[in-house]
Amino acid sequence: LSGSAASASVPVSGLSAANHTLTVEGLDAAGNVGSAAITLSVTAASGGSLSVSGKPVTFAALPADFASQDTAATTPAWRVSDARGSGAGWNVTVSATNLTSASGTIPAANIRVQLPQSAIVTISGNTAPATQVPSYQPLSASIPLKLIRAASGTGMGTYDFTPDFRLTVPAGAPPGDYTSSITVTINSGP
Repeated sequence: LSGSAASASVPVSGLSAANHTLTVEGLDAAGNVGSAAITLSVTAASGGSLSVSGKPVTFAALPADFASQDTAATTPAWRVSDARGSGAGWNVTVSATNLTSASGTIPAANIRVQLPQSAIVTISGNTAPATQVPSYQPLSASIPLKLIRAASGTGMGTYDFTPDFRLTVPAGAPPGDYTSSITVTINSGP
């Protein structure tokens, strides 16, 4: 296509952060086909931030009973975003205080959490982060539990994840409305 010029607009909003090969083909007046390939490098926008939004964890009510009982929580999806564009990786930790009521205390370790890999959904971005708790693990007030992790070069984008919380109410726990503070923290680096 000697002497001819061509241009094209290529939307990149739907492309993942990676290298993509674009091939352009042309046809001259004599029917000859020519082609050229270029590599388009799509990266996450730099200068953004790293954030996580935890949601309330609400356990189902249990009947007053003096036997040990388990209850599940209803938890909406949490969201994590890495718009830094650095590929430095990140991790999210969670910890909890003891559950307390006017009449008693239940240890934080009675709250357990798991995050199946299938509960991590890519909203936009490159390779999804990985669960660090594929089976139930107890929470602690003093040692944060690593819940989800993006290795270097992954986790650049926005992801929803839905942790599965369970609570064991020990035998003999006094009836009452118990509360705990769950702390969710995002840290730079895997």
